[in-house]
Amino acid sequence: MKKYITFLFCIISTLSCQEHSLFENNPVQISNFPKEISLKPEKIKTEIIGINNLYIIDSMFMGFNARGSEGFFSCYSLPDFHLLGNCITSGRGADEFLTLTYNKQFIKDTSAIKMWISSHLSREVSEFNLTSSIKEQKTIFDKRFLLDSITDSYWFNINDSLFAAYSSTDNLYYTVYNLKTQKPLMRTNIYKKNIKFDPFTLDITGVMSPDRTKIALAMFNLNHIIIHSVDGNNIKPLTIYHSSNTIHEISLLEPIDRKTFYSDIRATNEYIFALYINRTGKMEDIETNKGIEIHMFDWNGNPIQKISIPNYIRFFDIDPQNEYIYGLNPYNEELFRYNIKPILKNK
Repeated sequence: MKKYITFLFCIISTLSCQEHSLFENNPVQISNFPKEISLKPEKIKTEIIGINNLYIIDSMFMGFNARGSEGFFSCYSLPDFHLLGNCITSGRGADEFLTLTYNKQFIKDTSAIKMWISSHLSREVSEFNLTSSIKEQKTIFDKRFLLDSITDSYWFNINDSLFAAYSSTDNLYYTVYNLKTQKPLMRTNIYKKNIKFDPFTLDITGVMSPDRTKIALAMFNLNHIIIHSVDGNNIKPLTIYHSSNTIHEISLLEPIDRKTFYSDIRATNEYIFALYINRTGKMEDIETNKGIEIHMFDWNGNPIQKISIPNYIRFFDIDPQNEYIYGLNPYNEELFRYNIKPILKNK
């Protein structure tokens, strides 16, 4: 019996040590934020149907519909919500997709606003000309690339190279991939050690800094924010509030019982905004009156402010021109707006 207990203790200790030393650098513990502010929701009445996510692109609100029957994107002007048109329909045609992913990256030059999108099924990464498509009411692409499984990842484009982060069965990887040569340039591990557990426990959402020098990753099932340079160096992990369950413990839970810490992330030139919902996927958790938080960090990982929101949202984006945050509850398709003038004024 004593040998069995000793053996069991060694296994637990090994797992614990393995998971608490995942990063090359120990995570910075963020126990509190120097400032706190509460925002009141303003419910927005729109005719958008079937919206699953939202994006603010320059002065436009983009409602995303995963089915894409009338268009994956419904485009509206801000702040008046005038319909500008629907973009990119679902289908098997030349300019259609069965699935579509947008990783929150767009560019604006003197002639147009362009979005980088991808399709998992067709293995395609494309530069979509949003301005021309709305003007001509048809889908217009400026660049299109066929790739391998890199489209499964969370990726960003810089000068026709993809910078991609993706979870696997043993690690969280970061890869740089040349679009023109169709070859990977480098790959590095974000975690110091490999771990053999359910890869979905390592799922992430990410955002690139507008100056395209850094990337911030937020983890769904672990309360970590990871900031690193685009070359994969200088990885800085943050642990928010407290250490979460180990990856092994999370992998033993059914997906609906796993707590989601961060569900979305956005950025400005100065700050990272991460949506901290801290609840499981059960409807009784979602429908609870407990509010959620948006955590603000600078690009060096320093905590700036905690924004408290009294109602549930799962996705959000920032409209810096009109000084609002827009938030979406996709389960009942409720859209809210929050005035962030006090935040921007005191930044």
